[in-house]
Amino acid sequence: SLQFTDNDTRAGYISGIVEWNIPLYNSDIHIYELWLGENFKDILTKSNSFIKNISNIFDFTEIINIEITKESNYLLLFSVTIEGYRNPLPASIPLIDIRWPDSIPYSVKFNDININPGYISGNITWKILENSTDIISFKIALGSNPLTLTQNIGITNVITTTPSSLSTIQFFEINNILRDSESFYILVYSVGQYSINPIPAFTWFIDTGVPTLPPIKPIITNNNNNNL
Repeated sequence: SLQFTDNDTRAGYISGIVEWNIPLYNSDIHIYELWLGENFKDILTKSNSFIKNISNIFDFTEIINIEITKESNYLLLFSVTIEGYRNPLPASIPLIDIRWPDSIPYSVKFNDININPGYISGNITWKILENSTDIISFKIALGSNPLTLTQNIGITNVITTTPSSLSTIQFFEINNILRDSESFYILVYSVGQYSINPIPAFTWFIDTGVPTLPPIKPIITNNNNNNL
């Protein structure tokens, strides 16, 4: 059996470690051939479908970093004898191109209507371009700046997710969400089938329940004109 997980988030590129089990009968194996496949056994009929020869047959791992076409559905690993005979039944694995969506939201708007300090409520709205079919949902998060959750891969301050609709204008209502004292931004991430685009759309907001201006310093006048 073959194992592979793509680590390249660019569309049309795959990168990672291919692993396979020790064959039961491997005394006549000279090399392995790694190919892109149309299905679980047939090589893709494209000029760049061949990936590489693997001469170290006792390692059972190989690193790949290649560009692929949208017709590339499988990785195929063939064993080849010293006479050049290729086993017609390869080890195979469905190929999943792990990529984040190219489309990102924009024009995020939010006004807090919650009068309780430290809590926010209201409608978050944002826009997407037409035909943003690579977005399947959105992640809405709080941040201390527009790049907080981009730099922090372990997203910890996520409010919720909401599915994308066909409309170019998206919205989601939040109610009584607790915010920490450092959160002044709403961040909206686009989510694809397998990963999140790390570039969010964002907007700055004011916690309505927290006074935004310091109290005015009282002016003290002395109306006593008597000389001591």
